[in-house]
Amino acid sequence: MDHHLALSGRFSPKPPNIVIDAPLALSPMGLLVTVTLSQSARVWLPRGFYTLLDNDEYYRHRPDQMGGGWLHPDARDATLREMVLELEPWRRAWQNGRLSSRVHWVGDAQYESALPEREGTALMPRFEGCCAALEARLGDLAGTAAPLDECARDVIALSAALQPESTYILTIAGSAGARPPLCDYLERLAFPATRHPGAIPGWSGPAFWP
Repeated sequence: MDHHLALSGRFSPKPPNIVIDAPLALSPMGLLVTVTLSQSARVWLPRGFYTLLDNDEYYRHRPDQMGGGWLHPDARDATLREMVLELEPWRRAWQNGRLSSRVHWVGDAQYESALPEREGTALMPRFEGCCAALEARLGDLAGTAAPLDECARDVIALSAALQPESTYILTIAGSAGARPPLCDYLERLAFPATRHPGAIPGWSGPAFWP
C-alpha cells in the first residue's frame, strides 16, 4: 500500500533590496515609509546620510550647506528647508536603535556597517569601487561634494554593488510632473534616464530607469 504524506509549505523568494534616496528619507513620511518597507524588503540607506544626522543641529541652521545642486533650482531652497525638519526625528530613531535591526547601510568600516545576516564582506570593496568610479566620472565636482551629493553618489554606487540581486532605488518625484531630481544627477554622471515603459500614468508620477 502506498502511503502519501501531505506537506504544506510556503516558500518566499529572497526579498528585494530597496535603496532609499536621502531626499525621500527626509520627506515628511520618509521615516515611516522606510520602517514600513523594512518589514518586507532589505532597505538600505546611503552612507552619507549619517553625516547629516551626526550634524543635524548645524544643518537645521544652515540647510544651504547640505548640497543638492542637482535639485530643481526653483524648488531647491524650499525642499532643503522641508528636509531639515526631518533630521531630528531620524537622529532620535537612529540613536534609540530603532533602525539598527531593520535598516542596512555600509559604513567606513565593517564594524560601522549594518549588513544583513550572512552578507558577504565582498560588498564593501564593491561599493567602494563603485564610489571611486562615480567620482572619476564627476571629475572636479567630486571634490566639493556636500552630504546630499555624497548620498546621491552612494545610492547609485550601492545599487550597483548589490547586483545581481533585485535592487530598486526609491526617490522623490519631480514637481508638476517633472522627472525625479535624481535623474538630473544621473545625467551629470553621463547615465541618461529614460521613462520606463511599464510606468503607470497618474500613479506617483512616471517611473524612470537609468
